[in-house]
Amino acid sequence: MRRFLLLLLCAAFFLSLPVHAASATEVTQLDAQVVVAQDGSCDITLTATVNFLTSAKSFRMPLAADAEDISAAGASYRTDWYDGAECVIFERSSGFSGDVTFTCSFHLPCAVTEEDGQQLFSFALPEKGWQYPIESFLLNISFPAEITARPSWYSAYHGVDIENYLDISVNGTQLQVQSLARFKDQETVSMELVFASGSFDLRHQPGKTVSFVTVLFILTLLAAVGYWFFFLRRKRLRPQTRYTPVNEATAGEVPCQLFGLAPEAGGILTHWGNLGYLSITRNRNGRIVLRKQMEMGSERAVCARTLFYSLFRHADS
Repeated sequence: MRRFLLLLLCAAFFLSLPVHAASATEVTQLDAQVVVAQDGSCDITLTATVNFLTSAKSFRMPLAADAEDISAAGASYRTDWYDGAECVIFERSSGFSGDVTFTCSFHLPCAVTEEDGQQLFSFALPEKGWQYPIESFLLNISFPAEITARPSWYSAYHGVDIENYLDISVNGTQLQVQSLARFKDQETVSMELVFASGSFDLRHQPGKTVSFVTVLFILTLLAAVGYWFFFLRRKRLRPQTRYTPVNEATAGEVPCQLFGLAPEAGGILTHWGNLGYLSITRNRNGRIVLRKQMEMGSERAVCARTLFYSLFRHADS
């Protein structure tokens, strides 16, 4: 009876142990080359050697949430979003098998922020967990300024103890990191490194400078206001001299249109009389009398109709 109970306890113990299935795909080597520019942006090249134990038609390489200018080699590929990160998905209709090398390059806009009079470089690679374990990881970062502080590290699995699993070496502006243990699948590693103020030129960041379009708008507005203040505020616009009259101009309008002089009323009225809109006579007292013969319609210009209606507003003569 005791042997039977002991056998049951042993069976329950072994059944309670977690079972880990061997991954059919493993990244045997992941090399990351990072060049940090003076403005805090990063150009990153990832080279992954992947071992496919079974044939797979696709392989997903996660990059970063703000990855730009993505290019890749090793197979036909497309980009897509997965779990909040931009990813490169390599595809082959015949399937991948054995050891295959994939290369991907991309750009990060800025990894440096200003905090408390210092500049903080923040970087994560892998930023989003790969769905495959990584046997060996090598990271090389080149900075535009000399490294004077010790970087701090954090891992999804090990927390701050991840430094115990990394071989970190610093040489002037170069930082090299080599993994000492196998990374599990979905592992993420991030680092922070403090630089002295002025190590990076961050004037391009939002809020640091005004955009070119805004500056151009402000300059144009100031120029318009200045032109109004100096040239238009107290002066009338001078009439411009024309070399040809406007079509259908009357004899009385020609001096105004060509030379900017006052129009001649006599020429205008005579022209209207010839068109039959009014008649012009002289009474016994020698005064000129105008009598409306017909309405002036839309065939005449607006200014002509306005003048005509103002003459005969109250009576036809």
